[in-house]
Formats: sequence, structure tokens, C-alpha cells
Amino acid sequence: MKCEKFIKLIGEIDEKYVMEYLEMPIKRFSIDNKYIKKMMVVASIMLLIGVIAIQMINNQTESAFEYKARNFISYEEFCAVLPENNLLENIERQEEITYHYMGFYENVDSDKFSTFSVTALRDKKVLTNIEYELSPHVVAERYANLHVLDQIITINGTTIYYAYNVDEEYYEAVFMNGKDFYKVQHHVKNEQEVLEIVKDILE
Repeated sequence: MKCEKFIKLIGEIDEKYVMEYLEMPIKRFSIDNKYIKKMMVVASIMLLIGVIAIQMINNQTESAFEYKARNFISYEEFCAVLPENNLLENIERQEEITYHYMGFYENVDSDKFSTFSVTALRDKKVLTNIEYELSPHVVAERYANLHVLDQIITINGTTIYYAYNVDEEYYEAVFMNGKDFYKVQHHVKNEQEVLEIVKDILE
């Protein structure tokens, strides 16, 4: 529409209609205060429920992985708390190596250990780490499949799964004794050395 024609049309509008339009009340959108208060209460309750739910999840996660460790000052003290028929009593074999013995409580309120760890140190560097877990949730074969331990050997009737970790530069071997799980990590490139440690444990 041309500008001149538009101006002409506006000019033809009766003045009384313009005044009536200007005097009409403006409709504004408004929310009842009671409604706002209800929504705030609902939002607060939902936020509280969310915080409680997150806290419960965190507590469950923490309790599932909550361990309390105890260090042992001697080999004899360590062996005294080991369960019957364990195989870790045979690991002390090299005098030039310092051993660190540790037991882990599965529950901080318990006085019974579920996991044992022996770390052999040479020049303050980890040479060997041996872990022994009572009644584990995973068996050696499943662990070997997950961690690609694709070499298998039988020693004294026990199946050993092992492989070399190229990135971390250590041999890892796992095996079962009944329901108990054993894991040996030896920081060497010589396959025979890690198998000798396993033999020492099994003797």
C-alpha cells in the first residue's frame, strides 16, 4: 500500500473511535499469589527430594568401596591373621627386598580381613605386588578375559592366567585356590621370573 493512500485511510477514521480505543482498559496477564506460593513449595520439595536421593546414592557408593587398611610390622604378625590354607606364607624368599604387608577390612566396623596385600620393594620401587582376596566376586578366568591375560599354564594342578602389560611394563598373573583369588604383578620383562614367584606361592 502506498504511503499517501495509508495516510488517507487513517484520516478517514472517526475521532470518536480513536478515543474509545484509547479509553479501553488494558488486559494484563496476572498470576494469583497463592498459585505462586504453591509452585514455590512444590519446587522446594522436589529440590529436597533430589538432594536426599543424591546423598543416598553417594552413601551407598562409598559404603560399597569402604575399606580400612592395617599395616603389619612383621612377617610373623601378618601370617598370624591369614586364614587357614592360604598361600601367601610362602612369599618371603629374597632377603635383599623389603616387604610391605597389609590387610584390608571389607567393612570398617569389622575385625576380619577380606583382602591381603604384600608389596615387595627394591630401592623404594615396587618390584612385586601380590593380592589375595577371600571369596571374590570374580574368578580368575573371568578376570583374565576382561584384562586380556591370554597366556595359560598349569602349575601343581593350578591353572595360571598371565600376560605382559606393555604400557605399565609388568607381568600380571592370576589364579584360584578354591574360592580364593590371587593376583601377582611383577615389574620385570622376564616371563620366567613371574612364574617362579607363582611357584613359590604354590609350594
